[in-house]
Amino acid sequence: MEYFDNILCVTYKELLDIMPKGTLNSQLSREKLDVVSRGGGENNPALYAYSSLPEKYKRRWVLLKGEPEQQMRQEMIRNIVKKDEKAERFFEEYRYDKNGEMVALPVDVKKEYTWNASVLNALMEEFKRLSSSNNKLTGFRRNLWELLLVTSEEWRPVYGHSLPGSVGRLKALINKFRP
Repeated sequence: MEYFDNILCVTYKELLDIMPKGTLNSQLSREKLDVVSRGGGENNPALYAYSSLPEKYKRRWVLLKGEPEQQMRQEMIRNIVKKDEKAERFFEEYRYDKNGEMVALPVDVKKEYTWNASVLNALMEEFKRLSSSNNKLTGFRRNLWELLLVTSEEWRPVYGHSLPGSVGRLKALINKFRP
């Protein structure tokens, strides 16, 4: 599933998960499905508009794979935040004193801290983007921090970060780490 020219599309292979091959071929030969891209070549499959699927198959899709718009939104969110390699390396090498012994952070804590740093970097990029467009359009930033908080909360289930859930604390944290 992907977007092509702002149209939600599915591939032939994905369609085989929700309908028999004969039915799919019949739908295609009768031009019941909209062909968005005919494909061709390696790694370039044909794409069919999800909206042109009969309701029966849309329901099957939702039952098997979930709501397509929500799936694509989650996928887009996953592509926004890039893992911070420097933070990961830092937390891998970090040691602290525990009862006179230098120990590393637990694996789950390393993962959490790395994703916190990665999400924080992405939020700072989002802040730059929003503040420049906000200044051009309206000239003030009153709702900018609320937008960042909403973005952070949308990313929480995807990355499992533990950044603050309030505007004031998130603002303080971003201002602390912003260059």
